[in-house]
Order: sequence, then structure tokens, then C-alpha cells
Amino acid sequence: MCAEALSQEEIDALLRGETPPEVSQVSPEEEDTINRYAAIAKESGSDVLSTLMGEDVSVRVKGFKETDPLSLTAEVRGDYVTAELNFKGMVNGKSVIIMSVENALRLAAQMTGGGADSEFGDLEESAFSEAIQNVFSSVNTQLAQQLGGEINLDPPDIITRPSDIGDLMPESSERLIQVEYDISSGAVSGPFYQIIPRNLLHSISSASSSGAVSVASEDELRRDFSSSAKTPEILSAPAQFAPTAPSDMGMGMGMMMPSVDTSNLELILDIKLEIKVELGRAKRKIKEVLELGSGSVVELDRLAGEPVDVLVNDKLFAKGEVVIIDENFGVRITDILSIQERIEALK
Repeated sequence: MCAEALSQEEIDALLRGETPPEVSQVSPEEEDTINRYAAIAKESGSDVLSTLMGEDVSVRVKGFKETDPLSLTAEVRGDYVTAELNFKGMVNGKSVIIMSVENALRLAAQMTGGGADSEFGDLEESAFSEAIQNVFSSVNTQLAQQLGGEINLDPPDIITRPSDIGDLMPESSERLIQVEYDISSGAVSGPFYQIIPRNLLHSISSASSSGAVSVASEDELRRDFSSSAKTPEILSAPAQFAPTAPSDMGMGMGMMMPSVDTSNLELILDIKLEIKVELGRAKRKIKEVLELGSGSVVELDRLAGEPVDVLVNDKLFAKGEVVIIDENFGVRITDILSIQERIEALK
């Protein structure tokens, strides 16, 4: 290696007896894709979290760099909570979100009206999962609209205080991309990270090159967001399997609920509740009911393919679609009340 091949930063590191930093292997195409994706995440994160938390939230991109599991473990220390995202559709791959437990707790407390505990329990995990799900579902919606396709997101896999963050990273033969964001609001302040494997990055690049649009600059993205006539719908749902049409449940996050006192919620979390699934209803005259027999068909007030109602203690909590699990029926949730609305409904 000759001196002419070294940067000033590398020369300074050698003079100090340190190992010079590795030269970035991020290609121009990869850099464009990262910048584009991060710009969407910044805008969606600010909008979605502002709605969920009921206060102004600003998310900005601080930068990105290459990393690997060992480097990440050495750099990210302390108490953290991670959320593994699984992307499906025209973009495929996994990504990991990393946030400090302290900020995750503050985020959960703000979403639940101050009901989150000092420990990261079920309520806090549900709120954090809901926030991550909604933010990156919105990112997928924006990206899919530009690419002319569909991108789905599985419910996040949440892990609290992992012993080794590096062990949670998606398998990759190439170095990972670490994007650093900064969140700022009245309740939450500080960095959080998104780890993007090369295969997911290349999947986004491939979809971009095969789609109807080219990779946009951050300035173009700002114009796209500011000129949009309608913000994509945010479904307050821990599980979103596909975009759903607006329902008449009043579940949209645009309708803010009053704060609910959940300070004693931990005392009743183990109580069992009855869950019912309602396929539909019908009204018949007494004469018609008496005439029913084996083989009779009763037409319900719901069209084939319409979501079914999920009732908890006879109160509407969610809508979903019927699925088969082994030999049993099940319901995949497609639209659900927010945590605050669920707590209010249990009163």
C-alpha cells in the first residue's frame, strides 16, 4: 500500500498507531438507495409518530455506515430493545430496528396516556410493536406507490435487552448497513438505528430499476410528500398483512382518544376474556325460523370476502379474515383498535 492510496484520515490513524478505518465499499447505486429509503423513513416516522404520540415528533437522518455483528455489539451497549422486520412482496428481506429501552418506555407511555410501567412488560412491548409496525408500514406504502407494486410487513419480533445484539442481525455474507436516525419530541429524544442487510438493499434497488420510477433524490421526496393530496391511512394494528380499506369501526389513529388511567392495569392482565368471531347476522320472521330444517340456507348480511368482526366480551375490538390453522378455523387480524381504545373498551 502506497501513501498516495491512503486518505488523510487513514494516514493520521497510522501515525497514532491505530488501525485505519476500513474503506467503505458502498457503491453509488447503494448510496442512492439508502438515501432514498432513509428520506422516506424520516418523513413517515415524523408523521406517524406524531399521530400515535399526540405531540410533534421530528425524525431526522444522521447518516449511515457499513457494519458487522461484532462491530455492532461493541458499539451499541446498554439496555436496548430490538424489532425484527420481515418484508414481503416486491421487496423481500429482513431488517432490525434498535432503540434504547428508556426511549421505548417513554414512547409506550406517551402512546398509552402515561400507563406504561418502568419495566418493559406486555403493555409496553405491544405499544412499541404498534409504533414500529405503523411507521414502517407507512414507509412501505410510500415506497410501493413509487415502485408501482405492493410491499407487506409481518408483525415485528420484539426482543428486550438481548445479551448480544450482533447475534440478532440477519444472516449476510456481506457487511451490513447501519442507518442512524434521531428522534426528538417532548417525551422522547435520542438516536435509534436500522440495520439493513445487503440482500434487502439490493431487493429495493432491483425493484426500483424494474419499476416505473427511478431512484429519487431527497429533495424530490420532500416535494412528493408536500404535494401529496392524502396521507396514507395509518392502521393502528400490531398485525397488518395487507392494505385494507377504511372501516366503519372508528379505528383510524386520526381520532385521538382521551387519556386512560392504566396505572392498575398490571393487576388484571391475567384475567381471561371471551373472544368471539361474528361471521354475520340475519333477521327472519318467526314463521321462517320455525320452517328451518336440515339443509336450509340462511343468508347473512355480509358479502363473501368481507372482514369478520372480532368481539372481546361482546365489544367490537377488531376485524379480520378467516384462515385455516391445521384443522381449525382462525382469524387473521387486519384492523384493530389502538391500545388506548382497547383499554377504554374494557371498562
